[in-house]
Amino acid sequence: MITVMDDLDMHDIENNHLDEENHQFGYTDSEFLHNEENQSETQDMNDIGNDHYDEENHQFRSGDSEILDNDGNQLEIQVQSDNVAAQYGSCKQFIGADGSLFWIPEVEPGWIPTLGSIFKDIKDAIKWYKGYALRSGFDIRKSTERKKSGITTSKYFICNRGGLPNTSTLDTISDDHNKQLRNSNCKRTNCKAFVAFKAIPHSSEVYLWRFEQQHNHKLINQDCMHLSRAKRQLNVVDQAFIHKLSSAKVGATTTYRLMCVIKGGCEFVDGIEIDWKIFKRDINCHIRGTDANLLITKLQNRKENVTNFTYEYRCDKKQLNALFWADDTSKQNFELFGDVVSFDATYRTNMYCMVFVPFTGIDNHKRCVTFGAGLLCREDTNSYIWLLRSFLKCFGKAPIMVVTDQDPAMKKAIEIVFPYTKHRFCMWHITSKLPLKVSWETMNESDFKADFNSIVWDSKIAVNDFEMRWDALMVKYKLQDNKWMKDMFDLRSSWIPAYFKDVPMSEGDSSFIVKHKRTNISKKKVVVEKKEKVDIDYEWNFNTSEGDFEVEFNREDLTVKCSCMLFERFGIFCRHIFCILKIYDIQEIPSRYILKRWRRDIIPTTVLKRTFRYSDSSGNVEKVAYKAFSMLDQCLSSLSNDDKKLEEFMQKLEVFMTDIGEQGSDKLPVTKEAHIDKLYGATTNPEVVDVENPPMVKNKGSGTGKRLKSALEKATIQGNKQSRSCKTCGVKGHNSRKCLTLLNNSKVQSA
Repeated sequence: MITVMDDLDMHDIENNHLDEENHQFGYTDSEFLHNEENQSETQDMNDIGNDHYDEENHQFRSGDSEILDNDGNQLEIQVQSDNVAAQYGSCKQFIGADGSLFWIPEVEPGWIPTLGSIFKDIKDAIKWYKGYALRSGFDIRKSTERKKSGITTSKYFICNRGGLPNTSTLDTISDDHNKQLRNSNCKRTNCKAFVAFKAIPHSSEVYLWRFEQQHNHKLINQDCMHLSRAKRQLNVVDQAFIHKLSSAKVGATTTYRLMCVIKGGCEFVDGIEIDWKIFKRDINCHIRGTDANLLITKLQNRKENVTNFTYEYRCDKKQLNALFWADDTSKQNFELFGDVVSFDATYRTNMYCMVFVPFTGIDNHKRCVTFGAGLLCREDTNSYIWLLRSFLKCFGKAPIMVVTDQDPAMKKAIEIVFPYTKHRFCMWHITSKLPLKVSWETMNESDFKADFNSIVWDSKIAVNDFEMRWDALMVKYKLQDNKWMKDMFDLRSSWIPAYFKDVPMSEGDSSFIVKHKRTNISKKKVVVEKKEKVDIDYEWNFNTSEGDFEVEFNREDLTVKCSCMLFERFGIFCRHIFCILKIYDIQEIPSRYILKRWRRDIIPTTVLKRTFRYSDSSGNVEKVAYKAFSMLDQCLSSLSNDDKKLEEFMQKLEVFMTDIGEQGSDKLPVTKEAHIDKLYGATTNPEVVDVENPPMVKNKGSGTGKRLKSALEKATIQGNKQSRSCKTCGVKGHNSRKCLTLLNNSKVQSA
């Protein structure tokens, strides 16, 4: 709020030095400047050069808006051309008595400064001057601050180009210097534009004491003000946005572009692309030395604030060696879908080359769900034993089946920790190696791939049939001596579905075996065989050659089993069982065969709530902020089709923003490091480090630091590259320096 004082008020304030005991600010200008015993000046550390603006050094004039010649007459005003106005801010250009040029901004009448204007506090005054500078086309910075008895009496703010340029030189290559040279893209021109605010006694109010609006440099165009130094300072929201998206693997460049799209243009976003990249770099540099300790601190905070969260870690000489964690959602997923668990150790996406090991499964919608995850420094048996024991300690039971790749260390660890769990190899890992283990002609110029898949993927094939067809396949394609094929056949019980069938159910006195074939049904008659006698009630005719299947059914306890083993593999009835249930007029599926994992309402609704899944120690402020963002989005969505109400909503927001002012809600912490700690919710550089960063290890296939590529993928990439042609002979694969034709010609000529 700005209030203009009349001449009487100004006279009273300038002469309030009569009562020095009661008025702390009661000095006239001349007395204040010469009271060296009580005066103290504090200079902003960001200022470089001579930034003290007082009467002795710079002789500022109060509120002059015109340039006077030596005789006190105003020279003719020369207005800048349209071309210049298109590049720079709206202003008037003047010629001084010495021929130098000056510029005075042109702003709206409500923003024209008036001496004696009163502001409710110094923050309100600074906010006003920042707004004036933004509309005028220049930046400001702090300058002299005068105090008396520890209390600020006046404060100066100058143009960002004020002061003399720094002409000092520094040899940055030499190791002897201990000074840092500040890199600044702001060119100082000793601009005299400034403003001074003076405190009013017995009040927090300040008034506009002195003002100079002329600049000795061209002003910035309004379309380019977002590139100014003041507007390139990232606020709290932008910095938090960078941090949140970086956790989702979104880079700083993409984050900046997203914010530009959200806000409707780059001119509405603080900073430019490089500023966002610099802040992301500062975060990485700040936490790099203690990121292991930060990780453990974050996990501990999550354990204290999130229900049923578990983590375990192991150190070797204070260095992080292994880590495992699982939340409540993972535990409920394992309780429901943890009969089969798969874990893979081929992920290496961290700078320490630690192996990321996720434990996954399949839910009732055939989607992957996570049961937990781990980080290991070594891919040895001891590391896997520790990881599996942490898994067993967390969930309290072992899975029925574990699916892994062919890692021998994994196999040995599973046998030790999960002795009663069935271990199977991943079919995809095995079949993906086929192009590397057989010749190119066999893979691409024959039916080998189709014949191979028809054998290994057939879950209904008998064991004897599989072995016979495998031998025939090896003979047909002359692979009897292929070592990899021999090894895979020796391990067939660990990856071929034909070997996954369990022992049949015990047969009671009232068990029935119903034979029927896989095809369409014609005339109805079924053959019912009892153990002791055969009663022919109906007979079914199936015209197929794919094989016979036996369905074992007990009428008394309604137990049923089919030799196709579909229920044992997927937990759902096959059509063979449904056919028998229909014959015996069974209207409902027995409850024992309705597995909990396939129920629609199996997952509790609380697991799906975001606050339940992601809540941590971020505090109530962040939660309220997210709720405010959500409510604001709802308001904008509701008013998007009503321009009038949307305009009223904007006016109410402007009034609310004026009321709250700058109360520190958008203020950064004292240092950038403190703000980064606030973003992470933990101290990134504590005085005592309990867990140090893991060592740089080299596991299997991690020597290059890049993603693992198969030989086929490498050959494909190499084949797509265009070979260079020799300029001499035209043959591809070499250049003129290594051309044999040119070399031979040279030898002939020399001879």
